[in-house]
Amino acid sequence: MTEQYKYKTKPFEHQRQALIQGAEKRNYAYFMEMGTGKTKVAIDNACWLYQKNKIATVIVIAPNSVYRNWIKEIKTHAPVTNLNICAHKMEPFRWKDGHLNWFLINVEALSHASGVKVLQEITLNHASSCMMILDESTTIKNRSAKRSKNICRLGKPIQYKRILTGSPITKSPLDLFTQCAFLSESLLGFKSFFTFRARYAVMQQIEMNGRAVLFPKYYTNLNELEEKLKTFSYRVRKH
Repeated sequence: MTEQYKYKTKPFEHQRQALIQGAEKRNYAYFMEMGTGKTKVAIDNACWLYQKNKIATVIVIAPNSVYRNWIKEIKTHAPVTNLNICAHKMEPFRWKDGHLNWFLINVEALSHASGVKVLQEITLNHASSCMMILDESTTIKNRSAKRSKNICRLGKPIQYKRILTGSPITKSPLDLFTQCAFLSESLLGFKSFFTFRARYAVMQQIEMNGRAVLFPKYYTNLNELEEKLKTFSYRVRKH
């Protein structure tokens, strides 16, 4: 199917393979290290779905340092000519019929009620024909953080979701839970973080500042976890 897609900028072979693997999936992860072009892959994925009449709106949630860079990247790589690109805090989002509508927002804005309200209005009206891309998805690895809870909640009704990151595990395999739950709780097979943790980590209790704290002593069943990840992700390393 993706062989018929007309690229605007020629992909490297690993980018072409990434699109082949992920293009049609409802929920997918592009675990591609910095410099391997995951942004282009995500843009091509969105444009492919638009050309198949699957989506009309794309929400990109990205760190403050990069979310506005997506404007240039979209214009560079998107083969779709009828683009409508809006960035939070630069202009209000006005959806245009017959266009591929993009809304770019800083992940930090989702820690605040004002940012949540803006995104809530878009998802309320366009969820059934929308794709949500979470760039640098480790920004929601802390399941207790306000922005993590808000993003996962707002993402629930979205038809197509993608997470992008070069290193999905920064400190612990437990970092994966919220990132994958954003896509779908069914992917790893655990609705509860504590059940997930019990499967892949052996915990120990230590005293810290007069209170008992649980820390991972070691990790287990990691081969199983890796095999699960392979079913909904594409991995590219720099080498």
